[in-house]
Amino acid sequence: RLKTMSFIYTFKTKEITLRKGVPLAVIQFLDEAINGKGKRWSDLTPPSHPFFETERWMSVFGQWHWIDTDPHTYFKKRGAHHRLYIHCDINYGSEEIEQFADWITPFVAGHKPKEYIGWYKHDGSDYGERNNVYIERKNPENSGHHPNL
Repeated sequence: RLKTMSFIYTFKTKEITLRKGVPLAVIQFLDEAINGKGKRWSDLTPPSHPFFETERWMSVFGQWHWIDTDPHTYFKKRGAHHRLYIHCDINYGSEEIEQFADWITPFVAGHKPKEYIGWYKHDGSDYGERNNVYIERKNPENSGHHPNL
């Protein structure tokens, strides 16, 4: 019997703390995309970035995954910062995961040039075979982003 793969990617992040000073439009978009109860995806106006041009970007913010475990994807404010946690399954979604990491990078609090934000694996992976996901910050002097804001 042949083993077939459908390449459903499971993607989980750690709780990502957003820096102070994230544009209000980004905060509002994340809140609507994740917490917008009853909103349709077609009602959202995504930011301009290649991530939002991928076929399945909506799946990253979705509340669906094959194994029903907690916590589910959330976006909330706790203390002075907004917090984002992703747990989703995406069909053929490696491009979406890579583009998401690129899009979220300038909004993540911290100062490390390279920082772990989560992992993904596809359904054909052997048990425990995961791919780590990192963001890579540019030098703040060159990028215009100040990671401690």
